[in-house]
Amino acid sequence: MAEPIRSLTIDASKSLTLLSKIRCVENFHFSEEHRKKNLFSWPNSKYLDEKSKVVLRERGIRFDDHRVSSFSVPYSTYGQMRKVALPEIDNIRLTRVLLDVFRVATESPYITGITAAWDTRENSDVIAPTSMSDTQGLKRFATKKDAYLVLHREGEKYDIKLRAPAYRAALYAKPELKSLSVESSDLRTFSGNSVDNMGRKNRHIVFKAQSKYLVQVLQQTVNSVERLIDRQDLVDIIQQSFREQ
Repeated sequence: MAEPIRSLTIDASKSLTLLSKIRCVENFHFSEEHRKKNLFSWPNSKYLDEKSKVVLRERGIRFDDHRVSSFSVPYSTYGQMRKVALPEIDNIRLTRVLLDVFRVATESPYITGITAAWDTRENSDVIAPTSMSDTQGLKRFATKKDAYLVLHREGEKYDIKLRAPAYRAALYAKPELKSLSVESSDLRTFSGNSVDNMGRKNRHIVFKAQSKYLVQVLQQTVNSVERLIDRQDLVDIIQQSFREQ
């Protein structure tokens, strides 16, 4: 993948990692230890060089630097809150999947292996696929809660962790994945730092009163990432795959 596209996709991935953890809730009382954190739409023009700006302008991406105030809270705290459903939150999570699939298909690091990962303590009866050519096994695995396919890449510190229903898009975008076998492991193995004892990261909480600004942040990011990638075929496959779950 040519620069600066590679740099832009990596930057977008970092933003989507944060934004996909956003949840909207009714008002909730926090102790003083919880501080506000501003979350920004992507791209954030403050951190773009001129070459990147040229590429983004060519793709019709605007530099509307939207932001919204949030609170980072443990998953257990989030679980006590009254949730507010917003379609934009679902869209940002699918956009993260889209970008991950695009990176799998276009970045140069060789994929050295794939691991099917899920919560083995909560779901000990899950039967994982043994290869990426096991269509029925992948389809069955994709229906399980919190099921992921972790793609290990040569020379890269971080894996790409795909939500399992994205297997169809990944195989479509990179057919050679069909030749790879699939190992199995507990999801906590790939949770990284700052997680609870169930491997769950904090959620970025936005109050309903701020939902207007949240929607602006999410919509800007979704539109920008889709324009950067410019792969409507992948968008369609991913949306269809997740609708079927």
